[in-house]
Amino acid sequence: MNLTIGILKESPPERRVSIVPEVVAEWVSAGIDVCVEMDCGLEAGYLQSDYVQAGAKVMQRSEVLGMSHLICGVQSIDQVDLAHLHANQLLIGLYQPLSRRPFIEDLAKLGLSLLSLDAIPRITRAQAMDVLSSQSSLAGYQAVLRAAALLPRVFPMMMTAAGTLAPARVLVVGAGVAGLQAIATAKRLGAVVSAFDTRTSVKEQVESLGAIFVAVDGAREDRSAGGYAVEQDADYQKRQNEALAERVRQSDVVITTALIPGRPAPRLIDQAMIESMRPGSVVVDMATANGGNCALSSDESIVVHQGVTVVGSSLLAAEKAQDASRMFARNVQRLLALCINQTGFALNREDEIIAGCLLMKGNWSGRVTLNIVMENLYFLLVENKEFLYILILSVFLGIEVIGKVPQVLHTPLMSGSNALSGVVVLGCLLLLGKASDANVWVRILAWLALVLATINVVGGFAVTNRMLEMFKGKKKNHG
Repeated sequence: MNLTIGILKESPPERRVSIVPEVVAEWVSAGIDVCVEMDCGLEAGYLQSDYVQAGAKVMQRSEVLGMSHLICGVQSIDQVDLAHLHANQLLIGLYQPLSRRPFIEDLAKLGLSLLSLDAIPRITRAQAMDVLSSQSSLAGYQAVLRAAALLPRVFPMMMTAAGTLAPARVLVVGAGVAGLQAIATAKRLGAVVSAFDTRTSVKEQVESLGAIFVAVDGAREDRSAGGYAVEQDADYQKRQNEALAERVRQSDVVITTALIPGRPAPRLIDQAMIESMRPGSVVVDMATANGGNCALSSDESIVVHQGVTVVGSSLLAAEKAQDASRMFARNVQRLLALCINQTGFALNREDEIIAGCLLMKGNWSGRVTLNIVMENLYFLLVENKEFLYILILSVFLGIEVIGKVPQVLHTPLMSGSNALSGVVVLGCLLLLGKASDANVWVRILAWLALVLATINVVGGFAVTNRMLEMFKGKKKNHG
């Protein structure tokens, strides 16, 4: 197979590596050439000899950039790396296209292709490739450990001969992947945990972990936001701030995880809230890469204000670099498995996962394969069984009901059928309005249903109108 994958060393403070030796060994055994930058995995605990033993070739950074067809990294490449790239190479990593548009445009001018791992759709089939989820889980875990190390008291309740120590109170703001892992970790350490999120749909998950859900009524949710929160109106924000202020004042540790895609992180903890906390308390802001949820935080820094320690970090997962790298590498491997086969490499833009994270495409040839069709059918009929159930019930009921209706009742039946078809048309239009979020086969079936339902509505009105004209003609004749 004429395919070379390059693995880059990350720049500090990033300690992770995008591909680990065990994945390299599997690629090499499949006939893929792998070249790695010198000491690319050293900060994550993987020696250069581990990569050599797995079958990789060790090169300078410029050589890796120039020789590779696919270039893997955790973070994006640097501006100085552009001089070593050429058209039709494929870059893979966390490129943050919504906040780095000028740099993405520079890459496009070189004729490069780009798979941005932070743009992978949040769908069931993509869970094994979801880098953000795997890394967020580790980050939530590490945020609690960092807070526990800085807090001048213990997390669990302790009953000793010297007296009883009350458990620490932890507030987690944002109950996504990172927040839920933070809740679970804090509970395992013995803290009393409460959690706030604008999405009331996560209440059950929070409570299943043993935490108290802080609810503020009237929040707006958007299920198409990929599991993220959405911006709220001014009235809700006011009530939210009041509820949070009281909870923050009572807490020993506050961990914030709230992010909104493509926008600055919402400012949830202001300076007055921090000043209301007891001296020695700790705030860990995990959203500092997008501006932060806390008024006093900045990325990769620690600030002490009136005795309260404010930690800002967007690279908490990198503090557990070895496991983080192993999870990251498996995510990338499963994503590329959609593109690599026995005949080579192809970017299939018909696959919704590839289409979701492919920001730009050089001259890679795309082709639809039987495997992709079968995967989409599997997604439609197995992972979403409700579609199959509805189809079977609809066919059965349609045959049983319509087949037993006397001819004399066909006209009123047609009116009812028109009404149902109108509902189908409306549903199809709503689904197609979110076509970018839907599976390709769902879109195809939606178009088919829209056409058939429209034919039924138009034909139904035409036949009904003709029958009415016939009745009017009979009435005139009798008159």
